[in-house]
Amino acid sequence: MSNNNNKAKLQALISKIISETLVLKRHGDKLVVTSDLETRSDQSKETFKNKNALSAAKFAWNRDLNSWTIDPSRLDHAQLTLAKINKVGKFVEKIEELPEFIASQDNVTRGDEISKRIEGFINHLTTELDEKAASDEIRKFLEFQSKLRKRSANNALLIYIQRPSATHVEGFRVWQEKFGRQVKKGAKAIVIFAPMGGTKKKEEDEEIDDSKLDDSVKRKQISGFRPVNVFDVADTEAISGKEHLYVKEPEWHSSNTPDENANKLYDYSSKLVGELGINLERSAAQGGEMGSASGDHINITSNVEGVNKAATLIHEIAHELLHFRKSSIFYVDDPTITRQDKEIQAETASYLVLRHYDLPAQHHSTYLALWKTSKDSLQRNLSHIKKAADFIISKIDEIAGEETPQISSDTNKDA
Repeated sequence: MSNNNNKAKLQALISKIISETLVLKRHGDKLVVTSDLETRSDQSKETFKNKNALSAAKFAWNRDLNSWTIDPSRLDHAQLTLAKINKVGKFVEKIEELPEFIASQDNVTRGDEISKRIEGFINHLTTELDEKAASDEIRKFLEFQSKLRKRSANNALLIYIQRPSATHVEGFRVWQEKFGRQVKKGAKAIVIFAPMGGTKKKEEDEEIDDSKLDDSVKRKQISGFRPVNVFDVADTEAISGKEHLYVKEPEWHSSNTPDENANKLYDYSSKLVGELGINLERSAAQGGEMGSASGDHINITSNVEGVNKAATLIHEIAHELLHFRKSSIFYVDDPTITRQDKEIQAETASYLVLRHYDLPAQHHSTYLALWKTSKDSLQRNLSHIKKAADFIISKIDEIAGEETPQISSDTNKDA
């Protein structure tokens, strides 16, 4: 008989002798303390006799729920409090310290096992990230990107309305002289507005500086506007001998090549999305993205397949759990959190899940490097990353356990 089976039987036996266990459950935007006893009367008695300990730990009595509750942001504190209250858990911990329970490494609990694997994956990612951040590919692109002119919010909206997939727009001459690219014959122009004033040039010769346009409009410092034509990079091609002037974006997403295990992971993750009450769609990209999340809604771009599809869905699930669903026990309720932090958290969680199921995850470090992720910023976000990744892995295993065959996750494989 396995040690896990021995442990389960031991817990059941001790439960009968000592007391029942208080557990945490989610109800709306609260964590609720409940008892695992059968009748409601016995459940009430069990929580009532622990009321002093719960009150001292800052749990609040909720008359509507007839239960002790606490904010989800205090999950760690709540778990620690219940661990102290639950005699069964304490008793089993003491017994597990005996030699027969610690003699073999095979007795590591599933939670510890995943935790150790995650630590190994994080160490590996940190090394990959250092190498990628130092690479000429990333350095040159970030340097190039820093020189690009930012469009005003008003013009960005105009660009989006006319060409949702546009990523970088410039005037005809600017493409030629600054970026060494020629606008393709027959390309359709995108119309934006430039402020009036100064010596008027032909619109195609001008590098339009509209970076302060929004502020100028608010202050009424502009007398008028004129329409000008710009073109997206997708409508241009490199001019021979000037290819070096335009640095292409590094490959930051996984492969679209069909993959059986990746398809299984996507299917199981889709079911998790459904269990969480999130709507999942597959429609065209709005601006070159692989997917998007917006609070109870995830879209995976229609042409994304293979490992890329699975990695993107896990990334967006992490966004939902950490950044969009305030009812989630993993929600990061921190007004100072940056867009960079959010992307680090979601992408690293995706990386950990893919590594756990032995799927290729080599492009995650590129994505993180493009977000200027450092070892320090990764460590700063690690607590949220681990919780989200562990939850997603646990739920996928639970869903996969109901079906065959399961995704392979080689727990003996080196991280």
